[in-house]
Amino acid sequence: MHHEIMSRIGVITVYSIMAILFTPVAGYLSDRLGRKVVIIPSLIVAGIGGAVCGAGAFLTNNAYAVILAGRMLQGIGAAGAMPIVLPLVGDMFRSEEEVSSGLGLIETANTFGKVLSPIAGSALAAIAWFIPFWTVPALCLISVVLVIAWVKKPKPKQNEEPPLPLPLAWPSKASWAASRA
Repeated sequence: MHHEIMSRIGVITVYSIMAILFTPVAGYLSDRLGRKVVIIPSLIVAGIGGAVCGAGAFLTNNAYAVILAGRMLQGIGAAGAMPIVLPLVGDMFRSEEEVSSGLGLIETANTFGKVLSPIAGSALAAIAWFIPFWTVPALCLISVVLVIAWVKKPKPKQNEEPPLPLPLAWPSKASWAASRA
């Protein structure tokens, strides 16, 4: 019984740890490279993670390790998806009212998903415990298609300088040391 509980905790925790570690990296990259450029690969990684978990269900040896690896990928993918949506809304809309409405819609959908997903996941798991893992790639694929179709690169705001190219954006040792003085 103890091993079973610890296994469940591991499946949840490894996802969260990866998301915590990679969210700042994804945020930095989205500021430098663009939101869409980070969100699409992140959704693909999350979808692959779900497929790895689903495939792990059919393994007789090391299924738990495969599922943990898939959950790691899902956490990394999630780090570059949801947190970047909020600044994307700010990038896409100009008026405070549009931004406020967009953020309200995103948070409403997020809250609805947090309530609905355990119910839907439990219902699917009642059929077969691994089915919820296979819904992740399907939902990620739908999301990628919608992002490609609907999310356009925002025009720079007035008096806004574009971010430095990535190699130039990394602080040099001298500038880092100067900022610490």
